[in-house]
Amino acid sequence: MLRIDLEIIPESDSSYTITWTDTLGQAKGYSLRNRPYELTCFFIDSKDTSGYYNGCSSPGNSTYITTKDSIVTAYFEMKLNFFSDAFSMEERKTIFDNKKELKFEVIKIDIRKNLRKPFNLTLTEKKM
Repeated sequence: MLRIDLEIIPESDSSYTITWTDTLGQAKGYSLRNRPYELTCFFIDSKDTSGYYNGCSSPGNSTYITTKDSIVTAYFEMKLNFFSDAFSMEERKTIFDNKKELKFEVIKIDIRKNLRKPFNLTLTEKKM
């Protein structure tokens, strides 16, 4: 289980910035830019992928979506941050070979009801 704070900021009639704050690695003193894991996400509307953050090249905590729908489905995953100094080269190879990641249960988000109001989400590990 992981708690995150999410905020949806309107940019235009059908474009939004979604930002989140999480606590991955904070207990061990890691920063957003240098932590062993990162949170990635995909947002799907009634037609297709409306936005995503897939990580890797530059750890972050925001994405943009474009949709005319009021409800989107959010898919969050915790993946390894291979650019972090938290792992040695040998550990990175071992971890990469095992492809460790954690998927969370999907969450339906009502965009219009949650504009400009940060809210808390609890991500629950998906049973495989």
